[in-house]
Amino acid sequence: MSSTITTTLANLVEVKYPAQSFFLNTLYKRVVVSDNEQIAIDKVIEGEQLARFVACCADGVARANPEFSTTFFRPAYMQEIGNLLLCGNLQQRCPGEPLNGGWSADMRLAYYSMEMQARQQAMFQRRFEWMAVRAAVDAKYTVSGDGVPTYEVNFGRDAGNTITVSAGLWTVGNSKPLADIRAATDKVLNGCGMPADLLVLGVSAYNALVAHNDINDIIVNNGFTASRLLNTDFAVAMRGAEYKGRLGSANGIEVWMYSDRYKDDAGVYQEMFPANKFMVVSTMGYYGTRAHGAINIMGQLGGVEVFTQQYPMPGGKELRQETLSNALMIAGNPNATSVCVVTA
Repeated sequence: MSSTITTTLANLVEVKYPAQSFFLNTLYKRVVVSDNEQIAIDKVIEGEQLARFVACCADGVARANPEFSTTFFRPAYMQEIGNLLLCGNLQQRCPGEPLNGGWSADMRLAYYSMEMQARQQAMFQRRFEWMAVRAAVDAKYTVSGDGVPTYEVNFGRDAGNTITVSAGLWTVGNSKPLADIRAATDKVLNGCGMPADLLVLGVSAYNALVAHNDINDIIVNNGFTASRLLNTDFAVAMRGAEYKGRLGSANGIEVWMYSDRYKDDAGVYQEMFPANKFMVVSTMGYYGTRAHGAINIMGQLGGVEVFTQQYPMPGGKELRQETLSNALMIAGNPNATSVCVVTA
């Protein structure tokens, strides 16, 4: 670096979009870390029989205990790798470093290591959220990648929990959004035995809902009754998920609009949650779990959610920073959700 530079670096501007975790934090609060690469799920489904009438002296007939089933999954590994020595960056000024330089190679290595780890962690967080959304909305997702045969993780939601609008899409004048939402909540109650307490809408579904006369004056937001939701400026907002109030009363179903996106491998933005759908869910009846299988490092299995390591490559031209995970987002009871397409 030249010692003749006298210009002062005024600021470092970093445009970053933090990974948010609305579905993870709402529906997958339970975290299980395994010491094995395989994950098992037990499911018990009890009947809804009435107690039998018998004569007082009659011998009763024992009723069989509910049966349970076990499903086994082996999650696919996730991996991100970066080279900390790329393009001789330890000999060049880092972002935020004075224009005359001044940082040592060790300081620059620490900077790039910290930045790379944060970037890789955000990628994993977005993938976890993607899995959480897919498991909730579709009750399944497809895994595909380098060296991984394409396969589907399917949690087996009843076909009836994907419902059809009753009187046309919500952009049509005679549509009935409230009837459609009510039908979805009935499916959830019948599917898990607990009432729905969360309504999530994609962007176009939300816009169609609030433009509809059927919805006037029945969403309560922070103490205000919002006609056509004009008062939702008072709502709590976060990137990707925005709280809009409660449906029907101050104790009604929470209403959220979800608009988070991600870039696919081609660099094209994709919706995390389908813009044209809504979903109702019972957060108590869903039994969502973040399960992490053990990670195989140098022949040793380690039970951690995310593992990061650094190692040099032969020849000394690469110092790799690698992050690994072996995660599975489990829809414990997929029938605690009901989904409907409401806009084109």
